[in-house]
Order: sequence, then C-alpha cells, then structure tokens
Amino acid sequence: MKKNRGLLLVCIYFAVASASLANDFYWMRTSTLAWKKMGTPHFFEERIQESVLESLDSMYMKSPQVYTFFEVEDRLYVQVNCTFDLFEIQGDSLINMYQNYNRGYTCGSQIYNRNGNHYLLGGQGFWTLHMDLLALNKLNGSWDW
Repeated sequence: MKKNRGLLLVCIYFAVASASLANDFYWMRTSTLAWKKMGTPHFFEERIQESVLESLDSMYMKSPQVYTFFEVEDRLYVQVNCTFDLFEIQGDSLINMYQNYNRGYTCGSQIYNRNGNHYLLGGQGFWTLHMDLLALNKLNGSWDW
C-alpha cells in the first residue's frame, strides 16, 4: 500500500511540474448557434465582439463551421474547423494567415501554439482519421507536415 502511495505522489509531482513548464494557452470553441444561445455579445474580456463572428459567418455562409478562438501573447486568433484558415483578429478585422485554397482534412483537428508557432494536430478527412502534425509556415502561408 505504501508503494502505491509513493508512486501516486511521484505521478502528482510530475503532473504539476510539467504543467507549470507549459505555455499558457486559452481557447474557446463555438459555433454561431452556440454563441447566440449564450446571450452575450462578446468574450475574451470584451476583446472579441459579435461582429467578428458575423464576419466569419458571411465567409462561411454555405458551410457553417465551428470556430476555435484562442489567445497567444495578447494576440487573438480564430481557426475555422474543416479548413486550413487561421485568422489573426485585429479589432473587427480578420487577417488570414493561410494563403492557399485547400479544404477538408482538418475536421476535428486541435490547434495549439508552442514557442510562437501554430500547429494543427489530428483530425479527419476523406473517410479517414489521422494524427498528422501540421505546422504553419508563416513565410509561405501554408501548413507543412
């Protein structure tokens, strides 16, 4: 029994220590319908307004998507599910960091930022699930394996 307690304490220590070394990452995934059900016109301390969601909806009118909003070093971003599109939010303006026209393959991907680089992990596309890791190439505006 003491052996299990010691192992548990070691595991807790490493879990807490590794979490304290990780970068801060704050995100929220929503859709237009879910946002409107919340009844609030803004979030992220009023830095993202409903007009941003309306701009996204106007671009993706034919195929409404789920949006993942996140913050990295006081900059706000939104990644559109099932696309490679990653926008930096500057006030009410959206600046697309992805400069190509591929679609699909990224449904269900998880976006994250590590050391200033954006990554997409996993997802599904064309009948398959995958655990690919894609990194945003800021110079070319593309996602690279």
